[in-house]
Amino acid sequence: MSTRDWLIGPVIHVVAWLGAYQATVAVLGGTSGVAAYGMLSGWWLALYADYVTGVKLKAGLVLFGAYFALSVGTALLGLSWFHTDTADDVGLMLPLLAAGQAAVFVSLLILNSLTRKIVTRLGFATRMTTSS
Repeated sequence: MSTRDWLIGPVIHVVAWLGAYQATVAVLGGTSGVAAYGMLSGWWLALYADYVTGVKLKAGLVLFGAYFALSVGTALLGLSWFHTDTADDVGLMLPLLAAGQAAVFVSLLILNSLTRKIVTRLGFATRMTTSS
């Protein structure tokens, strides 16, 4: 597996997600629901950036592991920069919550992988490249 699959792909994903989130918060700061809209904007931009740049599903392994480790680690250490509005006593649910959040974070790689297979199977990829 190439460096692009394991390193550059996750970087593209994170930069797109965080960039859209921060841009949304900067533009809409102070309005209700800005954090949720920022997360949704980040998800959509990362979905697009990952598809256009060809980030592979393999990058999801790196992203899932990194997100899970950050989520659990920062919660256990009581750091508030990764999470906002966390419950004080999540106990044994912490790993499950972290795994669920990590799954959402990498879910768009699964969607892109399925989309690429459908496009290839239906022959759209060859038609799109030969029509230009």
